Amino acid sequence: MVSDYALARLASPAEGVVHSVFRSSLNVSLPGILLHVGPISSGLSVLGIALPDEMAERFVRSVRVGGLVRLGDGALGIWCQGGVTRINLRGLEELPCKVDRLRGAEAVGLCDLLQSMGLEGRLGIPPTGEFDRVAKILSHGIFADEESMGCLRWLLGRGRGLTPSGDDVLVGYGIGSLMTGNAEPFLSLVRQLDLSRTTAVSAAYLGAMMDRFANYDYRLLADRLGRDDLEGAREVLDGLLRYGATSGADGLFGMRLALESALRNQVDG
Repeated sequence: MVSDYALARLASPAEGVVHSVFRSSLNVSLPGILLHVGPISSGLSVLGIALPDEMAERFVRSVRVGGLVRLGDGALGIWCQGGVTRINLRGLEELPCKVDRLRGAEAVGLCDLLQSMGLEGRLGIPPTGEFDRVAKILSHGIFADEESMGCLRWLLGRGRGLTPSGDDVLVGYGIGSLMTGNAEPFLSLVRQLDLSRTTAVSAAYLGAMMDRFANYDYRLLADRLGRDDLEGAREVLDGLLRYGATSGADGLFGMRLALESALRNQVDG
């Protein structure tokens, strides 16, 4: 499988390198995208390609950081131990990753589900007074003011890991804002952030969010909510919660803050 967001950025011949390698996935740096290649069991990244698990495992074991990557003739060639592995892009199933807008009742149902998940105890940012202050401001809404901008700057790059927790909160908040149709005030501030202050992977996910795209599981979540399948929606949320060490909880917490803001301002209005 391949996301439509990634495939659109793999249309022109280019050269790049293997950026990073993990236990079951890797990132490839190419002009215009930091491409993620991983197993189907981990879900489809908005930035990437998902391969059958055994194939992905063999592939990841054979590559090294800095290895040459060439894109052309509808294929992605990656120089590995013992030769070149080619991924035929035309043979992949393209899946849509643009964030769907929810109806009012769907947003309420999603917010209720998120509030029942006990996310605060699973976050990667320590519970401090400053974090509580930032979360409270975000739950009341984003405005074109210095207070809102200060909250976003405080979160950017905060925490450890490939995608620091503060960035995951920002991505989740953006997705929640897109789902409620109230994203532009938030996106306009994110566009002003200096993304060089965080990791290349976080910057790539923030870039996709600013283009109104997110991992495919968020499309599945919207689909379940649209069918009034709350049990199915909870299963998708449980899968999202398992992302990384705390990335899933951080992202869902940000989404919850955005939904709370939208619903509160809807009532107040």
